[in-house]
Amino acid sequence: MGNCFGGQAMAWMIACGSVSAHRFTRQKMILRFIDQISFINPVMLADRFSVKSQVNHCFHDSVEVGVRAETHSLGQASKHALSAYFIFETDQRLPIQYSLSPDTPADTRRNKEALGRKRVRIKREQLRVGHQPLSTEFTNKTKLGLMFLNISQLMRVYNRKLMKESWSIHYRSEYIEVATQQSMDKISVFRATSKTYADPTFVFEVLHDFTKWRRKWDMVYQGGKIVETIDDSNDIIHLIMKTKDTKLNDFCLLRSWRQTAPGVCLISFRSVKHPKLPEDPRYTRANVLSSGYVIKTKTTRQKIKKICFASGSLGITFKGLRVYSLVADGQAKRLGVKKGWLLTHVGSNIVRDQSDLKEEIEKKKRKSFTITFCYGKDTPVLTLPRLKGDKKDKKRIPPGQKEICELTYIVQFQDQAFELAMGDVVGYNRVIVRSFEKLRKLLPTGGQQHIADGNKSTLRS
Repeated sequence: MGNCFGGQAMAWMIACGSVSAHRFTRQKMILRFIDQISFINPVMLADRFSVKSQVNHCFHDSVEVGVRAETHSLGQASKHALSAYFIFETDQRLPIQYSLSPDTPADTRRNKEALGRKRVRIKREQLRVGHQPLSTEFTNKTKLGLMFLNISQLMRVYNRKLMKESWSIHYRSEYIEVATQQSMDKISVFRATSKTYADPTFVFEVLHDFTKWRRKWDMVYQGGKIVETIDDSNDIIHLIMKTKDTKLNDFCLLRSWRQTAPGVCLISFRSVKHPKLPEDPRYTRANVLSSGYVIKTKTTRQKIKKICFASGSLGITFKGLRVYSLVADGQAKRLGVKKGWLLTHVGSNIVRDQSDLKEEIEKKKRKSFTITFCYGKDTPVLTLPRLKGDKKDKKRIPPGQKEICELTYIVQFQDQAFELAMGDVVGYNRVIVRSFEKLRKLLPTGGQQHIADGNKSTLRS
């Protein structure tokens, strides 16, 4: 035929793309799949074949590399022969330690287009599987079964959280992790986990009393009400949520809350059809399978160390608020700071993120100041998170230890129902991260008010 075999040309492009991915991430990269490849002009024998590659976008554990191949013939101008987009993943799904910042308008355009292609890949996977009705009629015959499934199915998904290799992580920071999973039973799961030092009783109250608290932290919450109270641990609620469209989504949900194990309580909800809440033409009725919040209480056996710093450079590189590296001759190295320590306070003020850290250090620019670090391991708490009015447990947390509350938010959905319920995954990730940040900032400031207000909800063991 006189032209180059297309597979050979593609192999050269993959080799060039893998070099770009490796240079950017500085770790072993594996080709996961080819998103798109275009054969524009043939590559003839005796042509000079040149390949250029560039990292277009960096995700949590993968990168998209754009590759362009050109041919050069004697006496002729170069021709655009092939273009392709390759997705490379890190070995063993390890997170990438670097971020990508576009420099030019062309780089910004490629970055946005790569994000759009990721959305298309997710939607294509959603459309690949079937679609079944999500909501069930809520009647006297079905209510006991629905209440049982509401709790058991949420805990089944929560326990899958330990199988890390089955989750695709989209975002991870010091305190928040967002991930999705495609299960074998054609159910997709969205999970967001956050950790905070807060009273678990108050965390439960904030999540349970949605009419009072949810508007303060949930960026997609529009309104809601309790339709029917079934008993002290179950009710029917109506939620109205914002979408990108002008028409809002609404949910008719069976909500259940329980204390399932020592240190674990949950609020679970799933879509049902209830005679008191028919579909409203003003809203689009959306549905979810068993979803909700799991609140797990731990104690920290972390040691606390306060170190006094002089004004000037600390000599520390932070990843989040954790010490990532130390300058060889910096004052942190001289004062005994170690890699992996977590910064919690500057002076007497709590530091939640790097912006707080910069603000606090700027205030003390010309003064010496104290920084509090903690280090060590977390262990499960031995006592249950108590609600006000419950009998106090005689077991006490030893001095120097703190209660840490791990909050996990889980949503289950049939794939084709996801677009109706929440919009695209990439956009929803951003909303969840911002909402969780607002929730974490709300929790430490609300504890005293919670004690004053009391808690009218009860947990069933």
